[in-house]
Formats: sequence, structure tokens, C-alpha cells
Amino acid sequence: MNHWNPEWDSMPWKLWTSPVERYQVLPSFVLGEFIFITLALVTLVHAISYGRRHIAVWVAAFVTGTANDAIFMMLPMVDNFWQAQACIMLTPRMPLYIPCVYNVFMYCGFIASELMG
Repeated sequence: MNHWNPEWDSMPWKLWTSPVERYQVLPSFVLGEFIFITLALVTLVHAISYGRRHIAVWVAAFVTGTANDAIFMMLPMVDNFWQAQACIMLTPRMPLYIPCVYNVFMYCGFIASELMG
């Protein structure tokens, strides 16, 4: 994966870090990380149970959240933030919980607006 960005070779990161190890350093962060991953899975189950349109919204929310952070990491003018090293990292700078956060907020917002008519 490091061939995507040679700068990643110099970064101390792991794709997977034990939650026990992370919990010793940042207990509330680990809880938040797994809460958002769990909520994203719950919204996926909801989307699957309601059909193709909901699945499309769920996928769009996940892709949009991932693309948003990835694009902002690539733009030199706004490449000024880092995420904490989580238990599950997609890249050295993007933990899995970030797209899950976007997904939970956007998908739940869609469902709320749909229920309001």
C-alpha cells in the first residue's frame, strides 16, 4: 500500500493495533471508534432491510465521507490535519471510524428527513 504515497514509508503505523493496547492509552477514543463502526454496521443492516434505495444512500454516504477526507489530505492548502492512530487504519492518515462517522451522520440524516416527509 505504501507505493501510493512514498511518504508513508517513514510513518509509524499499523493496519491493525490491538484494542487492548490502544485502550491503555486512549480509552474513550477506542470506545468511540468501535461505537461508530458498530453504528455504521447497524445502519447497513437497516439499509439492507429497506431495499435498494437505502443501500445506495448508505454506500454513497460511506464513499462520500471517505472521499472527503482523502481529497482534503491531498490538497496542499488544507493538508493540515491528522487523525489519531486507531485500532483499524485504512491508510497511515485515515482510520476506519472516519468514514463510519460520516456514514452514520449522513445516513441517519437521510432517514430522519425521509420520516419527516
